[in-house]
Amino acid sequence: MRADTKIGWARGTTHLTVAEATVTVTMASATPGEARAGTTDSARGKDAPGGIVRFAALADGTWTLRLDPHPDELSPGPTLPDNLRDHGLDWNRGNVIRTRARGKKTALEVEYRALDLTIDVRGGAIDGVTITSEKRADRPYHAMCFWKDVESGPRGVTQVLEIDLKADFLRRVDAGEGVHPPVKKRAVEPGLRLFQIHHTTGKRISGAIAKFTGKGMSGIHFMNDRDGHVVRMVDDRYNVRHGGGEDGKVENAWADETNINDQALGVENVQGGKRPFTAPQIVSLVGLIRLARELYPAIKLNHVIGHCDVYTGKFECPGFMFPWEDLEKAGVALGPQPIADEAFEREWGGFFAGEAGKKRVLKEGDTDREDEGGTFSVVRKGKPIASGLTLAPIALLNECLHRIGYTPNRNERKVADFETWKIKHIGTFGAGTGAAVAFFWAHHFFRNNKIRRFWKPVDAIVARQLLGCHRTLTA
Repeated sequence: MRADTKIGWARGTTHLTVAEATVTVTMASATPGEARAGTTDSARGKDAPGGIVRFAALADGTWTLRLDPHPDELSPGPTLPDNLRDHGLDWNRGNVIRTRARGKKTALEVEYRALDLTIDVRGGAIDGVTITSEKRADRPYHAMCFWKDVESGPRGVTQVLEIDLKADFLRRVDAGEGVHPPVKKRAVEPGLRLFQIHHTTGKRISGAIAKFTGKGMSGIHFMNDRDGHVVRMVDDRYNVRHGGGEDGKVENAWADETNINDQALGVENVQGGKRPFTAPQIVSLVGLIRLARELYPAIKLNHVIGHCDVYTGKFECPGFMFPWEDLEKAGVALGPQPIADEAFEREWGGFFAGEAGKKRVLKEGDTDREDEGGTFSVVRKGKPIASGLTLAPIALLNECLHRIGYTPNRNERKVADFETWKIKHIGTFGAGTGAAVAFFWAHHFFRNNKIRRFWKPVDAIVARQLLGCHRTLTA
């Protein structure tokens, strides 16, 4: 048995040998009760990869197969948010290193679930294999099975059943060097109020696993494969570098808090090139977010964010093909409430009202001006572009951005200074407002857009989405 499929589970790196797993096959039909048991062997070199157990030919009929990983590598179940689990940071102190990447000295800590199969044998050969293990409705089975054609050899007729057993937990451990991905305890317990979404930019999970088990500084809590199988690499209670703000910069802030890494669970979705995210992948992601929000109530709808949301420069993460609308429909991410045209025009003070208003945009450098009689104008380069407004539109723009979680005052010294900034500058479309609009646009509008550009001016479409999201949060 190997943790390695023909569709790329570990292609490009090395497969993991599932050694010392107990395998029991039992006749379930014809002659019930006949049973055989064996243990998978360890890797012995390039030509002996290990993870193999041999049985004498199975008689025609239906057999059950039970695979139990070694107790040191037994997973408690599918990967889910968990505020109690703690693999610790000193795994290699006095522990037995069981798994190594093939052909390397790299030690890996891996956990697998037990597996149950039904095997149909006809004419002395495998006719079909069915996985009978229990599984979550929002996850695929944790294994894939392949079998080769019957072959004749010196030992007679043989057939190979290959089981790709997918890990639930995987990380690298080095004597004296700690674990990879590198992690540390969160500064605040439980400290979790964000769920941040990424994509790998690579086509296979193997490349991402190789990256995060390498000697780099980045990592992730969850890895969501193309088929929706989720691998944990870091426990919830630990901080791992994936989202920005480690040094407390205002540029890497959300909802007036810096240090995104210390507050966020992070998930990498395997997606590269022009291939869309898969339906099973999104189902798994929705389930993961829903469970995280149940476990950590501070993760509000507007706290489910992309890497693109926190001013890291990652405009395309989780990417222009990420279906945020699917998360919104599932109720696990912030989406806009519908707004009637009359209400929309009124709340923006009339700036977008009428035929002239439909063509107007707000952009960097614009300011609100309060005129005599309690009306407002929007001034651009010293000249009003709209007058007689009943409300100040740029003030509303900044309020909406800030309520959602962005930091329109990012050019100020600290996000904690927002209230002071609000008194002096809330009617100003400054550089911070422009940056916030760009990232809001990247999240809410950067979908299936081949041009891949960001619409920084705020037109009626963007304004409607902003106000609709604000209404969702204030309802």
